[in-house]
Amino acid sequence: MSLPVPPDLHSLLIRTDYSDDGAWEMVRELLRQPDEDGFTANLICVDDLAYDGVGCVPGAV
Repeated sequence: MSLPVPPDLHSLLIRTDYSDDGAWEMVRELLRQPDEDGFTANLICVDDLAYDGVGCVPGAV
């Protein structure tokens, strides 16, 4: 399973929990809102069941 390569100055937001669709939509919406300084994150949302349950390896980050 390979992740998409985001364009410059973009970040990946990878869904790894499929237990609550509403929570995922809320997170996506909140992250698309500008902050108090007007900054809006450039996100590529990855919503693929292949990543269900994937997590970080302890000590890898």
